[in-house]
Amino acid sequence: MYNLNKNKIPNNAQVVLNRFKRDFFIEYNNSSIKTKTLMKKYFQHIYRRWYYSSLVFNNYLSPSNIINKIFLQNNITNTTILTTARPVLKNNKIRDINFKSYEYNIENHPIIKDICLLTSFFTPDREIKNNGLLQTRLIESIKYKFTIPDIFYINYITKLSFELGIIKKLPSINCNRAQICYNADFWENDNKNQFNKIVKASIELSSKKLLEALSEVDDFFNIDYLNSLLKNGIHIENTIENDYLKKLSLNLNYIMATIIKEPKELSKDELKILELFNKLGCFIETYFITIMGQYLGILNPINTFTFIFPIEIQKYTNNYNMDCTKEIFLFSPSSLYDLSNFGEIYMGSKAKGKKLEHIPENIDYRKLNHSLSTLNSFNEIKLKDFLTFK
Repeated sequence: MYNLNKNKIPNNAQVVLNRFKRDFFIEYNNSSIKTKTLMKKYFQHIYRRWYYSSLVFNNYLSPSNIINKIFLQNNITNTTILTTARPVLKNNKIRDINFKSYEYNIENHPIIKDICLLTSFFTPDREIKNNGLLQTRLIESIKYKFTIPDIFYINYITKLSFELGIIKKLPSINCNRAQICYNADFWENDNKNQFNKIVKASIELSSKKLLEALSEVDDFFNIDYLNSLLKNGIHIENTIENDYLKKLSLNLNYIMATIIKEPKELSKDELKILELFNKLGCFIETYFITIMGQYLGILNPINTFTFIFPIEIQKYTNNYNMDCTKEIFLFSPSSLYDLSNFGEIYMGSKAKGKKLEHIPENIDYRKLNHSLSTLNSFNEIKLKDFLTFK
């Protein structure tokens, strides 16, 4: 197996990552103090959206797909690669960005390490919030110890650990405390069964949250339905949303016709429907696609629109004070997803779908390097810019 602890990120992959660094700092260095603060605060969400967005408009050539193709050339057949980004801070300002790659496979999945790490903060015990999560100040102080240094990820593995019985609440007066459960049967399983339990518990958590947040259709996001999404393996744009809307006697054609109206032309009912549609996509992204994709590596999210920094960062600054949930503010819906390389192996014969499309075999990385290095942040890269034609 290709050992990422002993091998640096390949040069071809670093070329792609340098594009993020370059565009990020073009925007960051020319932004106001307020915008710089928001870019630092939401750095992980900016990176995640860029990582799964295509470099070429209306295509599957996301940094994630390209980087995984590069690692596959090193004969990693049962693994998905997640490359993370971490800001290097000096005087509370971002001065550089470091990248690190992780293998997602049954033998050595990062989430097992992260669960073990999390439990160390519950020894002997730890004060928690009323909702069972760690205090925000503590999360900020420890987040860079985890694979994905983000509060949503740490909250997820905290809830997961409670669901698996690895952490348990303690009886206490005037506060909430929890501690590690040393006799949890989770630790008695081998790697595969541990991961099976993690997936099962994650589906249960996702179902619970989606049913609670999207209650307009009773019992829609039940456990069987979410399992069927994994088994089908492929999600085409808005198919989940369309299934949901049908239960409300609505359809996507109506939604699209409503979206293009001038805001002043919208009725109160139309505004409510558009709010529900937006919430639907963002919550699916937060509590299903991101968990099964970035966190567990089973799904491969794809946004076929390019991530244009000035436009995307402006959304943060314009919407920061809006009265909306963090899910809507931070998690834009993916266009689609399919099973990752690891997901295909893990799901095996259970999966019905096939991969949507393999990215081109004839990528010329010298041309790609030139395109990524010379185009400014407003330009789209064209497919012909880095393919070798015979």
